[in-house]
Amino acid sequence: MNESVFSADHSVFETRDGSCLDLNWYQWFLAIAIHSWTRHIACDPEDAEAYFHLAILKYDWNDPEGAMADYDKAIVLSPGFALAYYNRGNLKKNLDDDNGAMEDYNKAIELDPCFSDAYYNRGCLKSRMDDLLGAMADYDKSIELTPRLPDAYNNRGILKDNMKDLEGAMADYDKAIELSPGCALAYNNRGTLKCDMNDNEGAMDDYDRAIELMPEYATAYHNRGVLKSNIQDMAGALDDYDKTIELKPDYALAYKNRGNLKYDMDDMEGAHADFNKAIELDPDYSDCYNDRGLVKFQIKDYVGAMADYDKAIELDPESGLPYYNRSLLKIELDDSKGALEDLDKAIELMPDDWDSYNERGYLKFRMKDLDGAVHDINRALALNPDSADVYRNRGEVMASIERHEDALVDFNMAIKLDPDNLNAYMMRGRCYKELAGKERNPEKMADYLRKAEEDERKGSSSTLG
Repeated sequence: MNESVFSADHSVFETRDGSCLDLNWYQWFLAIAIHSWTRHIACDPEDAEAYFHLAILKYDWNDPEGAMADYDKAIVLSPGFALAYYNRGNLKKNLDDDNGAMEDYNKAIELDPCFSDAYYNRGCLKSRMDDLLGAMADYDKSIELTPRLPDAYNNRGILKDNMKDLEGAMADYDKAIELSPGCALAYNNRGTLKCDMNDNEGAMDDYDRAIELMPEYATAYHNRGVLKSNIQDMAGALDDYDKTIELKPDYALAYKNRGNLKYDMDDMEGAHADFNKAIELDPDYSDCYNDRGLVKFQIKDYVGAMADYDKAIELDPESGLPYYNRSLLKIELDDSKGALEDLDKAIELMPDDWDSYNERGYLKFRMKDLDGAVHDINRALALNPDSADVYRNRGEVMASIERHEDALVDFNMAIKLDPDNLNAYMMRGRCYKELAGKERNPEKMADYLRKAEEDERKGSSSTLG
């Protein structure tokens, strides 16, 4: 997960809570300053700069409406006041008035074409509004005007990453870190890029550095947890997800990913609890319904699993994975027709998913559509020639139509790819028996029977060694 940043606005600070009865030193300063500027305006109501300064103070006093009114007045009194437009744009951006913020940034830049921060913040806003090319142009201009602005390089790096310009993104993250060696966000973002480029060691170093610089950086812990999960450091991943949630208890994605990890660790109860929490935080999180459906399937709550897959599809009908998972549930419930419909839809949405072709091929085999079965399983092998299960399935189809030599080739390949594939040994043993029954040469017949006995013994074992 990459993070972009807005520049330090002239008008925006962290809001501090407090009452007039218990003010900290900064609130006392604000109260005195607001009183002073208000008295000044009473004496000179045409002073645009006074309204401007009062607006900054009122925002910090947690009075955004008052701040907006004062920016409006400053602009009425001084229509060429670029900084007032810029600050009002920042305020509108923080109040989620994106269109209004855009108008103010545009006006600030019209009045001051060399206003670097205005280009930068407008770039951030355009990125948020999915105008990626416009955002790129604004970041470029901001960097042209202020070549040593690390945040601009960081944010432009995110854009380039999203636009698949990985080398350009890496160069921008490197530059951001060169200019600001303490920029934890840039280390986090570069770490995510290195993950995408399969540089796991480099990514781990960057996440570690981001956390060292910012020990309360929840996103960096989360991303490091994802990396540790990918490299099978399950205990380390769990620790990082736990820390993420401790720091940011409303982080739905962290609950989802911790749920996935617990599922992989066979902690179905823990996974179920995490998916429940993610859905509580984000009731429209379609992936979580899909993932919770997997847990319910494992614990044989088929009604609950069906409801979750249905909900995932309702929320995101263009996602193929819930259709695929629902098809497996329907197969378990002997609804072959419904399963076939779901697999057809999964393949329509995920045309390169070998799992879906393999499952549909085996389902067609069970439904006696042998030509369709062979076609789908061949397609699965074309997409993933290293799957033992697909070779085993095709071997079973070949054996059913008495092409035992072809079946034997597939079972051999399945066992080569997965020496612990018990079903492949059992099926190959049966295939040897069939070949023995057709063999007229006593020595070959005896060899087939010996191999059949050996494979059946291996296939009936709980472990192979």
